[in-house]
Parts: sequence; C-alpha cells; structure tokens
Amino acid sequence: MANGSIRGASLGLRGKLFFRISSDFALSSDFGADMKRVMIFVCSLIAWTWAADASKCTPAERTGWLANSLKEIETIQVGMTRQELLRVFRPDGGFFSSTRLKGVYVYRDSPYIKVDVEFTAAEGKASSSGPEDVKDVISSISRPYIAQPHPD
Repeated sequence: MANGSIRGASLGLRGKLFFRISSDFALSSDFGADMKRVMIFVCSLIAWTWAADASKCTPAERTGWLANSLKEIETIQVGMTRQELLRVFRPDGGFFSSTRLKGVYVYRDSPYIKVDVEFTAAEGKASSSGPEDVKDVISSISRPYIAQPHPD
C-alpha cells in the first residue's frame, strides 16, 4: 500500500470498529481529536437507536398499562386518608396547586394523569390552615383527567 493509506478495517469485540493505519501515515495533530468526536457521535447515535427500539411497545401493551393504571387509581375513594392517596398519587408541581384542604394530585406512574382532591381536616385538627396532615380525610375526588405536567 502507498504512504498515507489505510491498510484495512476490522470489526472488533462488541461491534467496535478499529482501523489499522499505516505506521508511516502522516497525521495532523487534530486528527485524533476529530476521530474521537466522530466515534462519540456514532456511538451515541447507535445507543439512541437501541434505546428508541427498546422503549417501543405494542398498542395492546399500552392499553394494558392504562387499564391497570385506572384500576389502581380507582382504588382511591372518598373516606380514605391523605396517606392512602399518597401511595398512588403525589402533589402536582407549580405554585398554589395545593392547600391543606384542596389540591391537584398526579399519578405516580405518569405526570399527565391527574385528579382534584378535597379533604376534611383530621379529627381534632379543625383548622383549615396549617400543614397538611396524613390523617386528613378525602371528602371529594374528581374523575382522573389528562393535563400537561407542571414543573416543580
């Protein structure tokens, strides 16, 4: 082979491509940095493609997840405590989304699924102000709905 040519390429372990470059090949000082950037880009692209393929699910799988989620959401009923609610939901982000006696809560498995909840103060704690209490009782809960998540 002539000076400055690539002698060949071979496929190494785990799909990494290694190039054997002639020892008399004149490399610029930036060649290694440029090659490193190209390899990082290619590896990132491959990883992103694999991740995208792995996360795809069938319509039946999505439907199954949604059905199971609704079953779990519907376990929360009027008369339960805030503590029981917090096993399935978490408070929605954003300013003023919650007070002690009223709030918006998001499903733990999807920030897009929400419910509006009203509480009655726990026994012996008649004040409607002050900190939330895990013993506050649900007096009203909306049907689940879909809305954009709020940043925390």
